[in-house]
Amino acid sequence: MLRALTIGLVLAAPVLAWAQTSTPRPANPAPAQPSASNIDAQPLLAGSERLVSSADERIGLAITLMADGPAHFTDQRELALLSGRNSVAFADLPTTLLPATLYWQTATLPELRALSATPTVVNRQAAPWQAELFVESGGNRTATLNYRASGLNWQSSYELRLINGSDQAQWREALVINNQTGIDLSGAQFTATNALGQTHRIGEIHSLRPGTRWRGMRGEAQSLTLTQQLVAQASANGPQPDRQQVPVQQRVLINAEQAAVIGFSAGPVAVMSERSGVASPLGQTQWQPQQRSGAIELDAGLSTAVEVERLQVDYRHLADGIENAWQIKLHNPTDSEQTIRLEEHIEGAWQIEAGEADWQRTATGLQRRISLAAGERREVGYRIRQLTP
Repeated sequence: MLRALTIGLVLAAPVLAWAQTSTPRPANPAPAQPSASNIDAQPLLAGSERLVSSADERIGLAITLMADGPAHFTDQRELALLSGRNSVAFADLPTTLLPATLYWQTATLPELRALSATPTVVNRQAAPWQAELFVESGGNRTATLNYRASGLNWQSSYELRLINGSDQAQWREALVINNQTGIDLSGAQFTATNALGQTHRIGEIHSLRPGTRWRGMRGEAQSLTLTQQLVAQASANGPQPDRQQVPVQQRVLINAEQAAVIGFSAGPVAVMSERSGVASPLGQTQWQPQQRSGAIELDAGLSTAVEVERLQVDYRHLADGIENAWQIKLHNPTDSEQTIRLEEHIEGAWQIEAGEADWQRTATGLQRRISLAAGERREVGYRIRQLTP
């Protein structure tokens, strides 16, 4: 009898010792350990089970799109926990989740101390992040995970529609989001942040499955009053003996007050011309929000309203540099007055020898505005000395 009792105590001792170490120790959330061993290999107390939290248990998913870098996710789940030890796995997290950014809030679930996951990806689905919890009383609890993930590519895009050749235009803005996170983001609440730190609440996107794109308008179309300009740019450096036909660009100027309230983020601008309800493309340009400190000038394609021809009439090497002279012929073939801005790009050190009264010196060379009456032809020119370094 005594021997049987002794054997029974020896056999029971390991179980009692293990149960004593299962008492939860107070701790703050530990950093994520993606290389930790699978938690399924750890023993559970009687009555415990493995709970897999999927997207069906989400009670909220908020995503902030950043101007440069991965998006920020706030993922709330409702967990049905048992009294005692629970093994919980969080499924339906992005395959592009950055492990070092994963953290969680302890206000509603202080027992959650550590998360781990094997770093493998099977069938394009991320391995679930897992935790072992001990709760004294069971029931529904809220877990809030915060993390960053790549794969949410987004961009602003714009359309500027010029109306019937007037100074009136319509400006439309859209946001395009491309979901390459590997999970379904339908029903998530989205916010975008631009390079200036300004935010735009997109709201709920009802359908954004993995591998799909979403496009939505940002507000209503806005009416703008523009100043249209013609610009001819050319380089004055080096010998250029042949006559040159200079392409004339059509540009539109958006004043500073209007520019401050449009153009949320950098993106392409499609410039269109609308006449009698029919729209045709004029050109493609780029919008940069950091330009908002002043007026914005956008390319609107090429124009035939003014013809520009340049001829180099002198190019001589002198002791202290090069003598360089240009003749520019202008013609307005239209039946209305046209104003054009000539921009002559000059590199290196130089000084103007003739034409100073008519031309304005700029950071890149010389500039001059000329108004031409209907059908008018005119010749202008200048002479510079490019100094030897």
